[in-house]
Amino acid sequence: MKKVIAILIAVMAFTAVANAQSRSIGIRATYGGELSYQHNMGSASFLEADLGFAVKNGFVLTGIYDFILGQSGGFSIYGGPGAQLAFWDTEDYSGLGLGIAGQLGVEYVFPAPIGISVDWRPRFDFIHGGFGYSSVAFSLRYMF
Repeated sequence: MKKVIAILIAVMAFTAVANAQSRSIGIRATYGGELSYQHNMGSASFLEADLGFAVKNGFVLTGIYDFILGQSGGFSIYGGPGAQLAFWDTEDYSGLGLGIAGQLGVEYVFPAPIGISVDWRPRFDFIHGGFGYSSVAFSLRYMF
């Protein structure tokens, strides 16, 4: 009985710690890989900064201000606007990209301080005048 009570207390403690975390770091997998950092701005929003390394010799720096649109249990639905700066150097294209981006996603936070998410991020490039990739990405983050 003591072991069951100890396990229940540990699970509740992990849940409380995971829900109280203000920062997270991890990876975001899309066309290339991205290093991802999130910082909570209260109970209803967070900032996300991603540094992506494109498959074709480039990088993308993205900043998104996300709003929590709904929560239930460990699930959260979020979305928001942001900006994006990119540079590519390939056979077909070389140059700078500057644009606006949006994001819409769903995240699940486990009882341990780990979260997974799936999101969609379209963007519009002002320099080249067109919509960029509208990728779906999978993320895995550690919350601290």
